[in-house]
Amino acid sequence: MSVWIKIRWAIGVIALMMGTGPVASQAASLAGQDVQDVTVLGRSRGHSEETISRLLDQAKQAADQGLPERPIVNKIKEGLAKGVPPERIQPVVREMVGRLREARDVLREVGQGGSGERGGEDGRAAEVMAEALGRGVTVDEIRSLGRSSGKGSRNGEALAFGAKGLALTKEAGLSGAEGVPVIGEALRQGFRSDELLDLGREIKKHGHEFRSDRQRFQDIKKAVERGERPDKIFERDRTSGSGHGGSGGKNSRAENRDSFKGSDRERSGNDERSDKGGDRDRVDRGRDSRNESDFSRDRGDRGGSSGGHGRGGRDD
Repeated sequence: MSVWIKIRWAIGVIALMMGTGPVASQAASLAGQDVQDVTVLGRSRGHSEETISRLLDQAKQAADQGLPERPIVNKIKEGLAKGVPPERIQPVVREMVGRLREARDVLREVGQGGSGERGGEDGRAAEVMAEALGRGVTVDEIRSLGRSSGKGSRNGEALAFGAKGLALTKEAGLSGAEGVPVIGEALRQGFRSDELLDLGREIKKHGHEFRSDRQRFQDIKKAVERGERPDKIFERDRTSGSGHGGSGGKNSRAENRDSFKGSDRERSGNDERSDKGGDRDRVDRGRDSRNESDFSRDRGDRGGSSGGHGRGGRDD
């Protein structure tokens, strides 16, 4: 059973046992279900109404700034469900809010910010961009990515997933200056969100090769310039069984399944099944499993890995 399903089940049980009265009015702009969930979880951990209201107020202030509140509320729920003390939840949430604000600002600066609404495409782009920033991509690199991609990053979501792909190339041990031209060209060629991530994953998986053989990395860039997609570019490695990619297809799928086991965040948009919908759902699950490490890293008594933001070996 995934983490988020367990959390939802626990909330339901506790709500029936304890009941849910109103909480502080400063959370009024948040979705009623979110307020109830946080309230139930907070009470189940013995926290006061004032403490619960302070947590909710962090999400409300972010929402009032036009930031997507869903990842913030989910982070609060996650911390409470894991028994993390509120004084440790708050700085993690503040850091998340700061990254979301920075992501929104850079999207607007590069001209991909759309209407600035916190929901829908703009909100999703801000979430993905915030994760890329948290995984080591810099604002200057995002600017360079936007310039190098030309019209290929005309929408915020494309640029955001490009930035996340760039984060994966950096986790391969390559510099931003090396990764930007490749990911920028992929954007120029119209790679879909899942293709941008697949390109980044494959580069990360073959990172040792590319660091020792820079010409091979240049060959990857030339293949992208020809419009080849990741499944074609890395097909030889997967089918030949040689080099680092010998069993890459199977291993990569296994790694992806492992990385998705962490949680299964409930999003209102997960029921949509457009061409992009499946890709988004896949990315959201990966993001949730990564987010768990924030609190594991923060709580020494859990012995969690410090591998959050891409340093722990997970590639999505």
